[in-house]
Amino acid sequence: MQGDSEVVKRLESILKELEEINTILRSSAVDKALEYLRIAMDESLKLKGCEGFDHYTAKVKLVEELLKEGGSCYLEAEQTKLSKIGYRPDAVIIRDEEIVIVEIETDRSRAVKKLKKLKKYLDKIKTHPIVGNRRLRIVFGIFDELSEEGILLAKQLGVEVYDAKSLRRIL
Repeated sequence: MQGDSEVVKRLESILKELEEINTILRSSAVDKALEYLRIAMDESLKLKGCEGFDHYTAKVKLVEELLKEGGSCYLEAEQTKLSKIGYRPDAVIIRDEEIVIVEIETDRSRAVKKLKKLKKYLDKIKTHPIVGNRRLRIVFGIFDELSEEGILLAKQLGVEVYDAKSLRRIL
């Protein structure tokens, strides 16, 4: 595809120019633009599970917002060993007295499936060594409105639900 290679060349040129500009400006906004541009150029990201660019950027924005309260973040939760119990959240934030599990979902039916899976594993998560004596908080970012079933599940599980685009808490 000839058009694709031209687009990649243009993106590489923009990336190089932004990097040069940022050596002078040293701007956090330009740093973010560079980060997002690199993500957009990374073709493997589109194939990483079912996580697309919208999902990834929403996850990063929600995690950044939650990290304003402090803590360390583990994206994809690989280092937390939660996947060994069969549950792999999008991110985990660890604080002295709290563990925050972060989930992002772009589709309403997948949101309900993810909430059901969370319900299935919640007792195991609560007793996992990573939680220990910490309070467990679950934050769910969604792109679409939750169905009634999703709302009931979220309330039952005590899940905080945020609009993934505006980062406004909706439940």
